[in-house]
Amino acid sequence: TLFDPQIDLLPDADAGTPRTGDAAISAAIIDLLGRDRRHELRSLRIERGTLRSGGQTWMSNLALKLTGGVNSDLRLSATGLHLGQPLLVKADVAPVSARERRPVRTTIVAPAFTASFDGVLFGPRSLDAEGRLDVAIVDGSAIARRLALPEAHASLLDGLTASGTARFTWPSIQVRDARIERGQTRLDGSIEATFQGGRTALAATLDAQRFDVTSALAPLVAAAADQEGRWSAEPLARGWLNAGALDLRLSTGQLIVGAATIENAALSLQLGGGRMDLALSDGRLRGGTVKGRLSLIDAPDSRMELRLQGSCDRLDIAHVASLAGLQRMRGLANGQASLKAAGASVAALVAGVEGRMEAAVRDGELPGFDLDRL
Repeated sequence: TLFDPQIDLLPDADAGTPRTGDAAISAAIIDLLGRDRRHELRSLRIERGTLRSGGQTWMSNLALKLTGGVNSDLRLSATGLHLGQPLLVKADVAPVSARERRPVRTTIVAPAFTASFDGVLFGPRSLDAEGRLDVAIVDGSAIARRLALPEAHASLLDGLTASGTARFTWPSIQVRDARIERGQTRLDGSIEATFQGGRTALAATLDAQRFDVTSALAPLVAAAADQEGRWSAEPLARGWLNAGALDLRLSTGQLIVGAATIENAALSLQLGGGRMDLALSDGRLRGGTVKGRLSLIDAPDSRMELRLQGSCDRLDIAHVASLAGLQRMRGLANGQASLKAAGASVAALVAGVEGRMEAAVRDGELPGFDLDRL
């Protein structure tokens, strides 16, 4: 039984390094899961421990109980606080089955999510395992705070489930045959996440038959104006630009944006280092093609820079105009736009927009249009 120990999850690269004090305790605990027959310890109990990874506290107030041995069942139960929130971890590791593989079942229960893993453990000293992973989010607000997402988007995470075949090589997780579902939305593909120093780096390549971003854009549109309908002068939130790293690639047969449906769309979203880039590299709208890139960059003096580039080819003006409530425009348009702005609020960004827009219309008509009004 150990009281108040500090336990570090150590990578294989450090396995041959002599250790003293807490480091020696950490190595002995990890070796319990290995095949070193010199160890006679068959049970371990920890009270008020601290679990660390990459020099950062991962779990505090740790209460852990581990029973078993090299050639017998290992059972682990741990409770504690992860980022101030209660966390429960249970694991059952069976004896070696073949080629040092040990079947393992793990359950994690937290206020914000539940997760389960059913697979095999390859290299216990490096927490190397592969198997079936299932995750369900029950509190989107807590996850949104963890990822530094705007609170307005927290509800989009409620009820989200994810599953797939996962390979753990701490501190990284790779998930193939991944499936993410929420309501009628389903995404399939691959995901890779790395947890290092309290920061999360996430990369994903996903496909969907239909993907509706209207609900995700609604809070942003609402926040752009004040209660009187004017552009908002509230300072822009910029912390999320530095919260972590995200590289998302999405292909979908139908991309729904409000009343518009873009077919065969290819999207990418990159976030990190004080910058966000959202790109539509390909998409078809009523027979025409549309492309565009929106960039938001954290700038000095509490400002944010906005850059927008876009182009269209053979775009049906009548269809686009109808989406905006206009009925008296017809034709096919080729065009491009390049705009930029900088400011500390939406109002400042709009007031500072500058750039260039060009359009050429074939077979165009403005029947009965008031040119002064236009």
